[in-house]
Amino acid sequence: MAKLDLGGLIKWIILIAVAVFVWKQGWPWMKDKLGGSGSVSDAGTPALTCAAQAENASAEWGSGIGRFVNPPLDESAWGSFRSRVDGEILQARGYCGCAESSCAKAREALNDLDSLVRSFDTALRSGSPPGMDAVTRQESIDQKIEQARSLAKQGK
Repeated sequence: MAKLDLGGLIKWIILIAVAVFVWKQGWPWMKDKLGGSGSVSDAGTPALTCAAQAENASAEWGSGIGRFVNPPLDESAWGSFRSRVDGEILQARGYCGCAESSCAKAREALNDLDSLVRSFDTALRSGSPPGMDAVTRQESIDQKIEQARSLAKQGK
């Protein structure tokens, strides 16, 4: 009878989460950058800029979390990565002070991302696996950012 490898399962879940993130966020971002068809980042309105900055913070998280799936934890590298992500979140919050619904939705996404980062930090530093809901939480963050972008495009 096969023994359940919880560490391997968690690695796969995180890798799948990163792949979903790249597919849902990275690909459209890349198309916007290469195609230039009214991308969020060059639209200029505060609400669109807020959504773009929230997306940047989430992308920073997604771009590096996979390096920390396998033990042992390189605390120095993790600290640097976490600082970059925290910086992106802080920067995005600075752009998301507008009163529009889109900014409120982006702030929700940033709060959720900050909570996810803190959960991972606690788990990694204690040597325990991150929560099994990490993929679901990341998908929720991505959906909120997409909702913020959609609301911003509607002027809300």
